[in-house]
Amino acid sequence: MAEDLVSTDTAPWADTSTFIPTFPRSATATERNYAQEMRELIDMTTQGRYTSASAAQEIVNYLREHDPDLLHGWLDAQAVHFVRVAISNRDHSARAYNRTAASRSVFRKAAEDFDNGDEAPLRSNFLDEVYVIEAGVRMPLRQMTSVELSFVADDFGRSAKESLWREAFLRALAKKCGTRTVEQVFDEETIAKLWISVAKD
Repeated sequence: MAEDLVSTDTAPWADTSTFIPTFPRSATATERNYAQEMRELIDMTTQGRYTSASAAQEIVNYLREHDPDLLHGWLDAQAVHFVRVAISNRDHSARAYNRTAASRSVFRKAAEDFDNGDEAPLRSNFLDEVYVIEAGVRMPLRQMTSVELSFVADDFGRSAKESLWREAFLRALAKKCGTRTVEQVFDEETIAKLWISVAKD
């Protein structure tokens, strides 16, 4: 029997019926479809309840021991994507920091310190915050005109509306399901109808 992909000792969320996949190996590494093989491995690991951090750790541990070529090849193929994500995370982190620094309680304390002669607490990096405008182009706040500002504001408005829809959808599911699971109450057709009805409200 094949060795379990995920040990239940280290990952109690894992399905114990999941086994290490055996992918056909090409004659040369360049012929391997790293994206497809990794996707299959991820799909097999993330069955039922799981956390992305635990699943990722188990996959990496397995590949380091059993198939380093897949790990290295996939990482290299996805390198541009990972760098792009890192840039996006940096931009989001900067905005999150400024939102925290600008909260009412923090600002009140900063204003008090300012009144006492300390100007540092009121300094921020709002002008250097980076936002995504049309075609994925990123631009710091300091360089924006009303055109870019309006585009970004509209985008945040759409995201906020979608979040409200998603909240209403999940609350409607909770009301219908009670102690049952979603799949015990809904199939794809009926759940799609519920989503449409929520979106119309």
